[in-house]
Amino acid sequence: MPVYSQDKRDERGKIIPYDIFRDRHPRGKIMSQAHIHMYYELVYVTHGEVTIVCNSSARYVLKEGDVLFVPPGLIHASQVSPDCPYDFSCTITAKFTGQMLYPLANTVSDIKYLVNAERKFDGCFLMPAGSELARILAGNLDLAVSEIEGQKPCFEIALRGYLSVLYANLMRAVAKDGHTAEVPSRVTTKNAQLLCEALSYIEENYHNPLSIQQVADACGITYAQLTYLFSKCFTKGFSEYILDLRITYAQKLLLQTNRQVVEIALDCGFDNSSYFTKKFKATTGMTPKEFRHKYLEAPEEE
Repeated sequence: MPVYSQDKRDERGKIIPYDIFRDRHPRGKIMSQAHIHMYYELVYVTHGEVTIVCNSSARYVLKEGDVLFVPPGLIHASQVSPDCPYDFSCTITAKFTGQMLYPLANTVSDIKYLVNAERKFDGCFLMPAGSELARILAGNLDLAVSEIEGQKPCFEIALRGYLSVLYANLMRAVAKDGHTAEVPSRVTTKNAQLLCEALSYIEENYHNPLSIQQVADACGITYAQLTYLFSKCFTKGFSEYILDLRITYAQKLLLQTNRQVVEIALDCGFDNSSYFTKKFKATTGMTPKEFRHKYLEAPEEE
């Protein structure tokens, strides 16, 4: 089945930080083919029934009042089943990046739950209708989409507020459920800002050879400071963080381009395709070719 990247960009190539909308889907409609993106997504069913399949195996049949969180980097597709008991189904969908929520002054919570959160989730998270969390998220989604539709002065400031409350409640529930672990460390605001600079530099240069000393020099801090920040703020070290980042981008290139594995390996910062294949399989359980075959050539799930 074809898989595509759904990260949206403006005419200058900058990622659009949010997209929130209501939609109406007739029975049997394929809402989205299998795709992958690096933003957070919430799907709230306001009427009817919607089916979402994640990673070709986890299947969620969402009914009125249900809310599903789809984390970044997860392949998923959605549709209204031909057997749906309703003539049509309605949803509110919210898509937003961590950048949409970043404040001007960083805090410890930003480091824990925004800067690195996109690589902490191991699957979707369902909030069933009637649960306290589903009611909270549904209310915030209603308010957020109303701001988009109304376009009143300062609507994006209000929107950021609703999304921040929504995201905070979501992270608490996901952490409680065991999908991700809170990092039990505290850093100063200054150190949080230094780490943000380092992570931004890594994101921009992950495709080049990178050492912790090089990143430290680029950010004007010492090797010891940066090592300390990684050990205090993350459950993974510098090398593992960069490896995970490179594998994530390699997955996107495998799915959205026809380029050879060796080209993708080099473009994602690996020295050679053999090492890339070894690390890719250790991370995903598949070789790059097996990964591409599974999601691009395998028949779509019924």
